[in-house]
Amino acid sequence: MAFKVKITKDVFVENGTLHLGKQTVDRFVIRGILGKGANGVVFDAHHLVLNQPRAIKVWLKLGGTDTRDKVTQGIAEAQKLAASDPRHVVMIYDAETAGQYLYSSMEKITGRTLAETLKDSDDLHTRWMLARGYIHAIQSTTTSSLYHGDAHPGNVMVYDEDGDYGTMMRMKLLDFGTSLFSGKENSRARHWRIVYETFVRIIAPFNSKDWALEQSIPYEGREDALRCAYFDDVIDGLGMELGHLDGLVGFSLGAKLRGEP
Repeated sequence: MAFKVKITKDVFVENGTLHLGKQTVDRFVIRGILGKGANGVVFDAHHLVLNQPRAIKVWLKLGGTDTRDKVTQGIAEAQKLAASDPRHVVMIYDAETAGQYLYSSMEKITGRTLAETLKDSDDLHTRWMLARGYIHAIQSTTTSSLYHGDAHPGNVMVYDEDGDYGTMMRMKLLDFGTSLFSGKENSRARHWRIVYETFVRIIAPFNSKDWALEQSIPYEGREDALRCAYFDDVIDGLGMELGHLDGLVGFSLGAKLRGEP
């Protein structure tokens, strides 16, 4: 049975076809919804000509107090994606306007968000790989003029990729933040705050005095959880990536993660 859903009065899917106002997007068959938030909706789609899966994002004002122009915001996000390393961000194929709406065709990634992955990944090795993968993705997509801005666990996709040496865990960043349009927190400050908070969240189960004592890891009587000996080892192991980021953020991220002044 063909998929159908009504998002707003003018944005809906009927018989698998996406309607945006008076226009239809005929290149794709819409099969479902991958996600929905304050900035719009992402559809599970299939490209009819290329016979390939796609994710179709439509920028919409779905938040009750959101007054931002969604076309302007969407163009900024799409341009950020297009300018970033496709090995570490979801690949964007094109973006077009349809009347008063903007939509884009993007790579569909089969996996789980980092937020979902963290719920059932409590072993040391997995958390270490997640921490390293996250920092590497940030390092590979951050320059002096380009940064994600909203790389919280819900905007990071974790998936498996087959290679010459077996199956490897990979990460890609999803929706790029455009907080410069929000009138709230400075976008660069928000970017680094979220990077810091997400990294700390990833290693949280192994970043405590109790865990250190259980593993016979010397905690040296320090009460600050961010100074666990294991956490120091994690930061040292990420020295190259963190060193690159320090030059961009303007202070030592490693020192901040350690809780140093």
